[in-house]
Formats: sequence, structure tokens, C-alpha cells
Amino acid sequence: MLVGSAQLVVDGEDAAGSPIATVAPLPPVPVALNLLAGAGAGAVQTVLWHPLDVLKTRLQVQGARLAHLPAYTSLLHVARSTSKAEGVGGFFRGVGPNLLGSSLAWGLQMPVYTHLKRSSALVLGEEQQLLRDLACSTAASCLACFLVHPVFLIKTRLQLQVSSPARAVSSATPPVAGTAASAAKAGLAASAASSAGAAAATGPGASAPSRAPQDYRSSLHAACRIVQEEGPVGLYRGFGPSLLLASHGAVLLMAYDQLRLVCPSVMAASCLAKVLATTSTYPLQVVRSVMQQRPDVGSSGYSHMAEACRAMWQRDGIRAFYRGIDAQMLRTVPQAMAFFSIYEWTFGQLSGIWHSRRACETAAASSTKWP
Repeated sequence: MLVGSAQLVVDGEDAAGSPIATVAPLPPVPVALNLLAGAGAGAVQTVLWHPLDVLKTRLQVQGARLAHLPAYTSLLHVARSTSKAEGVGGFFRGVGPNLLGSSLAWGLQMPVYTHLKRSSALVLGEEQQLLRDLACSTAASCLACFLVHPVFLIKTRLQLQVSSPARAVSSATPPVAGTAASAAKAGLAASAASSAGAAAATGPGASAPSRAPQDYRSSLHAACRIVQEEGPVGLYRGFGPSLLLASHGAVLLMAYDQLRLVCPSVMAASCLAKVLATTSTYPLQVVRSVMQQRPDVGSSGYSHMAEACRAMWQRDGIRAFYRGIDAQMLRTVPQAMAFFSIYEWTFGQLSGIWHSRRACETAAASSTKWP
């Protein structure tokens, strides 16, 4: 990612005819190589860690879930419930739009960030490098957020969608095996929790008990239904916290670049950068997931950040804003380490090929000048 840091040795001769060697910086590679490396790395890390993304999203909305969504109490609970009710396929709900969105987001963000860094360095020089890099990464993150937000909204909707049998299985905590008394006690507790949960989970704007909307059949069907039921603006539900979450990408890229200046290890730099970025911006991710829930029939859902934050605070306090952070850390820290490792390797390979071709073309052009 440290563009232009490589050096090229150029041979020549002095006045006496003795061979000499000079060192010159490599010319900057095309921004398209950053796009290819970013898109490829984004696609690989998305598929590998998608199951944890599903579990994280389902936990995030528990602080202000709508009535048609099942209740989960922990990461282990949501994993067991998903496996039992939906099988392996449940862990890969929304993988299509997630793959597309991540590839587009990183494929756009990396070349835009690189281009802005080069341009600002030419105009401003090396002064205020930290602030300059922060501004460049923020601008790149905002642009990527605006373009891919509808894709990630569809991903979230599909991840939260469960079949009717799955809702029944997930909403009730299984009784402890052994005695009829314990089973009866667990049944009464589950019934009470279900009734209380349904009352608390009913979305804002509902004048009557809400019911589950019709399931989405595919990503395209989801996009069409969202536009039909909520209008085109529905594709940008939760865009406010998403735009604020551009700070996550900004902090991540800036921290990674700065850490790479003092730490040669890509793995260590990416790990520390991701932990810092996630810890500082995670509540915004939870608010976004809550707002992106599909509204119940007869409910308007959460259309404003303040409304979602109020509902979350009233239900669980500060804890609601950090639901699912264990799944998030387990997913995103190794994911970031894999992404930057794949990115650096891919970019290095593509850069090597490009520079080799440039060297061959230069040599061929030089040879044609001599008889």
C-alpha cells in the first residue's frame, strides 16, 4: 500500500567507461491494479468469513428487533438455532450481495484512496501527512458507501430473514433435559419471554400486532420488493449511520498506513488497525443494522437514527450498542489480516508484471535508436 516505495537499480557507465549503478524510484503503477487487488482480496475474505457476519447481524438487532424476528441470547445460541432450523445454508444467507458489495467497495475504495494520496502529495507535499491521509481515506470511504449501500442493505435483509419454522425454533430456549418439572418450567419461561419479546419487539408506527412480511426469494426479488413497498428511498434506509461509518474505513486505512511505517509485518499492522477501527465505530454498525431491518406488515420500522437509538437504550442500555461485538471481532480481525495480506501480495505480483513489461518496452525502444 505504500505506493512508490520500491526502488529500481539502473545500470550505466561513467566517463571512463566503468559500469556504475544508480537508484531511482519506480514510476507509479496504474490505479487499475489497486482496483483489481482490492476487489480480489475483498471477494476472498468475504466468502471465508460470511457465516460469522450472519450471526453478528442477527445479534446486533436484538436490542430493537421487530416482531417477526426471532430472539437470540448469545453467539452460541444464534449459531445453534441457525444450524438446527436452517442447516448450513442459513450461515450463507445474503452471501451473493455481500460478495458483490465487498468487491465493489474495496475495488473502489483502494484505487480512489491511492489516487487522492498521490494527488494531495503533489499539491501539498509531505506536510501534515497524517491529516492528509485521514481526509483521503474518509473521502474514498464516503464514495464507496454511497455507491454500494443498497447492496449491503439487501445483504442485511437476507441475513435477517428466517423461515417460519426457524422463527419458532429460535424464539424458544430448549428446556434442560432430565425432568418433566424442568421442561414445564422452561416452557412457561419461553412462553412468557415470547409474549414479552413480541410486545417489546413490535416496531414503531404499528397500530396493531405486526405480522411477518412475505419472504424474499432472491437478491433481485428483494430489491424489487423494497422499491415496491418502501419506495426507492428504502434502498438507502440506514444511510445516515453508514455514512458516519465511513470513519471506520478512514481510521482503518490511515492506521494501517501509519503502522506499516514502523511495523514491517502486514499481519501485525492490519490486526492492530482493525481492532482500533472496530472498537471506535462498532455502535454505529449496530444502529445501522437495526434501521435496516425489514418493517413488519403495518409498521414503518426505524426510519431515523434517533428513533433507533432511543429504542435500543430503553431496552438494554449501553449493552444494546455492543451486541454481537464478539462475533464481529472474531470475524473482522482475521478478515482484515487476510485482506491486507492478499492485497499486498496481489498488488506486488501485478506491479512486478507491469514493471517488467515497462522495462522490456523501454529496452526495445532504446535498441531501435541504434543502427
